[in-house]
Amino acid sequence: MEILSAFVTLFVQFVIIFVLMKILNNFHYTVRDYLAMIGILIPSGILYIFIEEYTILFLIVAGGIFAYQKNKYMGITSLIIALVISYVTNLIATSINIIITRFIDRTENQGMLIYLVLFIIISVIIAYTLTYFIKQLSGSYLSLSKKYLIFLSTFLLISFIVSYLIMPSEIAYSRFAEVTIITVVLFAFVAIAIISFSFILLRQIQYKNNMEEIESYYKYTLQI
Repeated sequence: MEILSAFVTLFVQFVIIFVLMKILNNFHYTVRDYLAMIGILIPSGILYIFIEEYTILFLIVAGGIFAYQKNKYMGITSLIIALVISYVTNLIATSINIIITRFIDRTENQGMLIYLVLFIIISVIIAYTLTYFIKQLSGSYLSLSKKYLIFLSTFLLISFIVSYLIMPSEIAYSRFAEVTIITVVLFAFVAIAIISFSFILLRQIQYKNNMEEIESYYKYTLQI
């Protein structure tokens, strides 16, 4: 029963990652895309039986190929952001579920259902909250910069992997909320730093372009 519950939870988490990518990057999935997702999810479920949490490595590689085919480097960036959202939301949903357990008696299946509902709702809320930044990025010069998108994706991926690896495999219920708060604060700090850096960089690029346009116009007027 525990294996079935873990598999269902994993399946929902993986599906939500693709949903988050659609929200963040406004993807329009085709029948071919859905078949590709199934081709990623089924092996992921099989791998989970043998390597458990390390299945995420396969998802990153396979999902990265899928995202790149959808929208190049911007697609990969959306995948990494979706993974981070999923990771943070998993901690938040688990913490809330633990708190609910202290006040309400429920069966294991009820607990899993509560967790999944919380996970889905919180993930979608965070994704829609970040869409403003994603839209600003998509409509700017930065979305065309491979160097910027590679830097952003690499930085987020390293942050995600490091946090994932250093997270204890077992955490006491009494300390889970504390660990969750620390993780959320750290990722919030990373998000704020990235957004601030991106907007500063964008302003610098716009300023440089404006100065080049002024210089070009000045040279043109001198020629007249």
